[in-house]
Amino acid sequence: MAIHAADTMRRGVAAAATMALCALAPSCGDGTGPPAPETITKLAGDNQAAIVRSAVATPPSVLVSNASGHPVLGVTVTFAASSGGGSVTGHGSASGATTSVTTDASGIATVGSWTLGATLGTNTVTATVAALNPVTFTAAGTAGPATSVTKIAGDGLTGSVGAAVAAGSRPTVLVSDAYGNHVSGGLATVFTVGSGGGTVTGATATTDTNGMATVGGWILGTAAGPNTLTATASGLSPVTFTATGRAGSAASIAKQAGDGQTGSVGVAVATAPAVSVKDLYGNPVRAVAVTFTVASGGGSVSGGATSTDSTGSATVGGWTLGPTVGTNTLAAVVQGLPAMSFTATAIDPCATATAYPIGSSVTGALASGDCRLQPGVGPYSDLYSMNAPTALSVRFDMSSIAFFTHLFLFDGNGSPVANGDGCSEYGCDLNSSIRILLGPGDYIARASLNLGIGGPYTLSSVVVPEDVAGCDETVFITRGVTTSQRIESTDCGDTFLSPSYFSDHFAIQLTGGQTYTFSMSSTDFDTYLELLGLDEFVGFGVVASNDDFGGTSNSQITFTATESGIYLINAATYLGKATGAYTLVIQ
Repeated sequence: MAIHAADTMRRGVAAAATMALCALAPSCGDGTGPPAPETITKLAGDNQAAIVRSAVATPPSVLVSNASGHPVLGVTVTFAASSGGGSVTGHGSASGATTSVTTDASGIATVGSWTLGATLGTNTVTATVAALNPVTFTAAGTAGPATSVTKIAGDGLTGSVGAAVAAGSRPTVLVSDAYGNHVSGGLATVFTVGSGGGTVTGATATTDTNGMATVGGWILGTAAGPNTLTATASGLSPVTFTATGRAGSAASIAKQAGDGQTGSVGVAVATAPAVSVKDLYGNPVRAVAVTFTVASGGGSVSGGATSTDSTGSATVGGWTLGPTVGTNTLAAVVQGLPAMSFTATAIDPCATATAYPIGSSVTGALASGDCRLQPGVGPYSDLYSMNAPTALSVRFDMSSIAFFTHLFLFDGNGSPVANGDGCSEYGCDLNSSIRILLGPGDYIARASLNLGIGGPYTLSSVVVPEDVAGCDETVFITRGVTTSQRIESTDCGDTFLSPSYFSDHFAIQLTGGQTYTFSMSSTDFDTYLELLGLDEFVGFGVVASNDDFGGTSNSQITFTATESGIYLINAATYLGKATGAYTLVIQ
């Protein structure tokens, strides 16, 4: 009932207003309705500004008039958001691109609201009545509050350490609102070095009219590698710029490897000389040309023209020492820097021996450049010097999986005292062994080849019991040895006197022209002593023997060797099946 009464009252007011307008107008047409609209005029809401995606303060309104300029009631006006992407609403209608509003008693039609689009710039709303010329309202969309900072220049740079990035590549950010529109108006942005050790100038920058802020300058750190710079605007998530500092120009050269070596004449040094090239701040510099040339000694190089690698290092292909004993030098040159000089000492490998403690184990390798008995002739050899402070019973072994070994022993004067090559009437194996009773003094071991072309080996020695037991092994003995031994039934039984006489066998290296005395004494049995020499036709034969010496049951042989070589000493019992202790002296 109340709604119907209100509606009746509203229609009555509208009818009275229409009658009043018609009474004022020269003519009401045909008397059946209001006068026809002839013009539409903007009343309010033009040329405004508002934040994007918000409604303008004054909703646009128009006045519709008839030909006499009087307002016309009840005319439908269509408002359309014609550009800028905004929307309009009527009175109670939903938001959309268009809406319709009817003029009131004053001929006025006002849009419910006008919400601007999401982008900066001009928005328009057009008001249209039938065939009348429309009118257009404009409004400028402005940026909303800053919500994000975005990198737009200066990221992922590469530059020299300790230098500023190019002015045209300085880190720059764009400050935007929620819709990606740049926010101008001097918003402060602070640029801070994050890593890399660089510095900035103009660390605090304000956004310009385009919403951009640029750091004054960014100087990279002095260490080659990554640098970071962080840009922060108040209340917003920061962004980080990266740059890679690369090494500067070559400023220094230093020796890295291969200096002060010792090697055989005419043979390449073990470690190829290498240099390191760095910039002013100590960063390795790659792709720098380095030239290695022989400066003295008469040697040669291979791969002398080279360049530094990613670590700043450059290595000569090879450096072969000159043909004479002495100092060799090699120069490494980088243009514009002082030359580096490497030295190496060329030696005669047959004149140098490596100290070797008896009872130890060492590894070595036989190859080109090792000692050869004649230059370019004979097997390769390594020499080891050692000392027996007292008489010692020692076993020496040389083993290899690469070649057939041959081991020699010499006294301090260079005279041979023993050798072993791992060969017998049954064939050869790769390893060789010497068991020897050494007199006090200095000795040289020569680790050498029997068959093969060289390779790695192991030389070892161990002190063993003095007693010569059994008959399966040749035991060498040297001058100056006094040894206490025993004849057992398990010893050899092959003297020339009789196969039933037990004996110990010793091998000794004699030098032609020298005289030797061999003495055997015992309180347990009657001794018998034989010295056998090697005849190339018949093998070993007795060259001297003795049963009783000086009216005793002891034996002694004095012998002057007619030629150098290996001889055999048979220390035996004169009576068959006898056993016991005895002493053998070599003088």
